[in-house]
Amino acid sequence: MSLERAKAHLARFGREGDVMEFDVSSATVDLAAEAVGCEPARIAKTLSFDLGERVALVVCAGDARIANPKFKARFGKKPRMLAADVAEQRIGHAVGGVCPFGVNAECDVFLDESLRRFDVVYPACGTASSAVRITPDDLAQVVPGSEWVDVCKLPEEGAGKEGGAQNISHETFVRDESSAPQPPFDAFVFDLDGTLLDTLPDLTVITNRALELEGYPPRTQDEIHSFVGNGLMALMYQAVPEGTGPEAAERAMERWKALFPTYANDLTVPYPGVRETVTELRRRGCKLGVLSNKFDAGVQQVMEQKLPGLFDVMHGECAEIPRKPDPTGLLRTIRELGSTPARTVYVGDSPGDVRTARAAGTYAVGAAWGYHDEADFDAEHAEPDLMVHAFADLIALAPEAAEGVGGEGAEGAEGARNVSRETPGAGAGDGTRIGADATVPAAPADAVDTPAVAEGGRV
Repeated sequence: MSLERAKAHLARFGREGDVMEFDVSSATVDLAAEAVGCEPARIAKTLSFDLGERVALVVCAGDARIANPKFKARFGKKPRMLAADVAEQRIGHAVGGVCPFGVNAECDVFLDESLRRFDVVYPACGTASSAVRITPDDLAQVVPGSEWVDVCKLPEEGAGKEGGAQNISHETFVRDESSAPQPPFDAFVFDLDGTLLDTLPDLTVITNRALELEGYPPRTQDEIHSFVGNGLMALMYQAVPEGTGPEAAERAMERWKALFPTYANDLTVPYPGVRETVTELRRRGCKLGVLSNKFDAGVQQVMEQKLPGLFDVMHGECAEIPRKPDPTGLLRTIRELGSTPARTVYVGDSPGDVRTARAAGTYAVGAAWGYHDEADFDAEHAEPDLMVHAFADLIALAPEAAEGVGGEGAEGAEGARNVSRETPGAGAGDGTRIGADATVPAAPADAVDTPAVAEGGRV
């Protein structure tokens, strides 16, 4: 349906003969380049951004990525990718086939200057196995109302940190990724509270019980929410009444630690999509770890209760591992996973997690669903490379599963290391935010641009 719709649009300009259809996938930038037989940079990715009532489709070169300052200057807001689950409804094409042809009336098409370097480029044509051979100038002609903009940067321009996490959708992300430099991310390390698990209800119960036993008044869940993120000591120092001495606060902390093993954490639940996404990451051969500021015994206990057998290495604060943002624990976790900082993604819901990733030299992903909202990141000038709004968005950063790799658990952790088009580039500090338009499973060539990857039309 999308192919016919895109073809019908091109037919109005006598360009239906330029459509290329493949027997193989062209969903990512790399796959599209292989199918077409060109360099990845010539794949024209279509990145989808949610502007409220309007959708902005930015078509850019395969090796380009959104530059936050440029995007904000042009559109008046930070880039936020369209969510994958509404891409087809709002654009007219599903993730993997997003292109500028035959789109819905609520879409505005913008052609990035990065395309002008080439005599011929190849956007998608409504499906994840198609392309259109066209010059940049002709592309502008066949998309009436389109506008040339300069909102991207090329790899050579991204060596430094340009700041500002980009909001990108799945679909855009996927397409964009195929032509951008793709770091072989083979390890994912996660913060725990507010990232993997919503532990706040149980934290509230246990904290108030510890306070009660020490003769102190209870705290509300909102108050405790504001205390979490920097370890148990920081939590209890803030939870006890103002003016309480450090020795009394430490006694309350020890009371808390003694209570924790007696709780089943019945109120604690994984965030939506955690189990499914983690299983898929393992299927794709990724190694998985956990690094938390929660005390180490508490990490082991709650992970065994809620997400048993899914992670290879798990660490919390202990004598050998200081609290984040000290990078010691993250670097140790990466070594134990058998990876390197350059090949590791660290995911967390707080500005401190971004600082930890920066200190360790990993790719930094902010989790927008946790205990800190995006304003907290902005207020502390903690710009992740990518800001995601759904756990499944992380799949776009993983390599595609190699043939024969399909098991869950450890068996599936030794698989492929080929990063798909939707995999972002290596430029740190180019924070991207993934939205609905970004498709998780198989980075489509029309995906949104992430820190060096994802475009709207092809990844």
